Amino acid sequence: MMRATFDTNVFVKYAINPKGPSGALLELWHEQRFDLVLSSEILEEIEQVLHRKELRALHRRSDQEIDTLMKDLKTAIRVVPVSDVDVPALARRDPDDLVLVATGKAGKVDYIVTRDEDLHSLGEVEGMKVVYPEKFLAIVRTTKTDDL
Repeated sequence: MMRATFDTNVFVKYAINPKGPSGALLELWHEQRFDLVLSSEILEEIEQVLHRKELRALHRRSDQEIDTLMKDLKTAIRVVPVSDVDVPALARRDPDDLVLVATGKAGKVDYIVTRDEDLHSLGEVEGMKVVYPEKFLAIVRTTKTDDL
């Protein structure tokens, strides 16, 4: 089965517009069309970011809705430890990307799904393709369930 890790920005887009590409990806994940791999560090960041006052004005989700989303994620995803993962030098250009790349590497993912332009400039990191949510959505939709 295909494995992917999502950047926090994918979850923020979902919170703002659940009917967009990020929402469609989470639906396909619920249908077990791919494995979603996150780390405790990414989960913590998602929760913190969704609780930020300036983002609450955009997504208008209550604490209970955020807590439900986080509970769903924590119970259904693969969580990998990243503390001992050596991150390639190219991915160290932006410290904010370290956890995402380490998570992907520890989880042996095929795709890093993000809107981060710096990561996209790399194209691929140690065999992990860096793609936008729209691209990953197209990949998942065109992959036969038998191929997963």
